[in-house]
Amino acid sequence: ISADRILKLVKNDFASEGSLTGSWINDKAVPFQRFAVKTHAYEGGVSRLEDGEEVDYEFIADAYTGSLLELKRIENN
Repeated sequence: ISADRILKLVKNDFASEGSLTGSWINDKAVPFQRFAVKTHAYEGGVSRLEDGEEVDYEFIADAYTGSLLELKRIENN
């Protein structure tokens, strides 16, 4: 799956819960390992409005399936 396709899928999921204000994805897959599972993955992020505040999220998605392997909300201090 291409990086652009994965970003589009993630953006569609996030847009259903709030207005997106930005997004990005690295177009080069990198090796990723979680315990014994090895794959290649894309790193990316989205920003959206939640209760009038911009909230940033970063994700790691499997380059072969598009499944999210990790998703975290970035705390802005």
